[in-house]
Amino acid sequence: MKQTLLITTALIITVLMLVVGCGSSEKEPEKEPINFETTLIESGGVWYTKGDKFLTLDKPYSGPVFSLYSDGEKKVEATFKDGKEDGLVTKWYKNGQKKNEGNYKDGEPYGLHTGWYKNGQKFGEATFKDGELIQETRWDEDGQINFIVGNNEGGIRTAAAAVIDIDGNVYQTVQIGDQVWMAENLKVTHFRNGDAIPNVLSSRGGVGARSSNSASKWDDLTTGAYAVYDNNESNADTYGYLYNWYAVDDSRNIAPEGWHVPTDDEWQTLVDYLGGSDVAGGKMKSTGTIKGGDGLWKRDTKIRASGEGTNEGGFTGLPGGFRKHTDGGYSEMRLYGYFWSTTVHYGIFALPRMLAYSNSKLYRRGGGLNKRSGFSVRCIRD
Repeated sequence: MKQTLLITTALIITVLMLVVGCGSSEKEPEKEPINFETTLIESGGVWYTKGDKFLTLDKPYSGPVFSLYSDGEKKVEATFKDGKEDGLVTKWYKNGQKKNEGNYKDGEPYGLHTGWYKNGQKFGEATFKDGELIQETRWDEDGQINFIVGNNEGGIRTAAAAVIDIDGNVYQTVQIGDQVWMAENLKVTHFRNGDAIPNVLSSRGGVGARSSNSASKWDDLTTGAYAVYDNNESNADTYGYLYNWYAVDDSRNIAPEGWHVPTDDEWQTLVDYLGGSDVAGGKMKSTGTIKGGDGLWKRDTKIRASGEGTNEGGFTGLPGGFRKHTDGGYSEMRLYGYFWSTTVHYGIFALPRMLAYSNSKLYRRGGGLNKRSGFSVRCIRD
């Protein structure tokens, strides 16, 4: 009986010791940050602890790290996991101003990253997903946007500096071959020298309300003017404005500084690069259809998807329609996109290009169209 009692008592004491032992176990203390530039060794993009022998590698380091400038000022704060940046990484200039900041996962950037100039003015913002750049915007030291690149339907496009017109409108751009084009339709209301481009709403046929310069009618003009489809300003947000050829040809310049309206030859260079006129249009049109609920183009039910755009070239051509030279009426939005060139065919006829909803061609109107017509404008970099 005594032996049984002793065994039972021993078991109870053992269990209590285990419970007390488990309850009193301490959490492993957090690592103190180390200066990774002086205490670790980098190899192949991974930071290792040093081995027993000179310049040998032990294992990838995990834990908080920092680095300093020679004068002791903070340079970098970060966290490593298995030798790679993982978590928030912050860097500073020598003057103490934050330089850039963003999150990393397994050494790859993700989410929003922000950069600053030495004076504290924001330099740029970039968004990453799975290590890939999704969108980036940069500002100059005066706070003006000077660069934009983004996911332009078909993927990341090679982009030059964003172009800003005299009204402050910012346009995304795309490099196609050796040319750099606007990836949006022009919607400027002033010439480059600051003179206003007349906004002529009235017409011989009475289409549209009469504007402040209503003594002029669209179909009578031989000077520059612009209009918005159906006189509905909200259309300009998507499709830009419609300009007659006289605005395109005006010596005061409709294009932003460093840009111009393309010639017929420059349009042809684009067409040739994209594989010829029979297929270039499909590579230039924005993707999606109205019927599909994912685009702006009408879908031709007879030919189904054969005329739908892929936007492979990144031009993002839109079906902005046009304004008639005969009576000033509007027509063909969501069906066709017309774009001016500066090239004259003869007399009152100039040479535009046209995208159609029903096929993948880019048409060259070889006989020319009347200069009084209102078409969209895309600019090309000088």
